[in-house]
Amino acid sequence: MPGVIIERFAVTAAIAAYAAVCFLSRYFTTRTLTPFAVYCLVAGVASIAQFA
Repeated sequence: MPGVIIERFAVTAAIAAYAAVCFLSRYFTTRTLTPFAVYCLVAGVASIAQFA
C-alpha cells in the first residue's frame, strides 16, 4: 500500500511540474521578470531591516 501512495505522489508531482513549465513558458514569452525583481528587492530590504 505505501508504494501506491508514493506512485500517486510522483504522478501528481509530474503533472504539477508539467503544468508549471507550460504556464511559465507562455508567461515569459509575453511578460518580463520585472515584478519578480521588485519583489526580491522589497523582500531583501525587509529582511535586512528585520534582522540587522
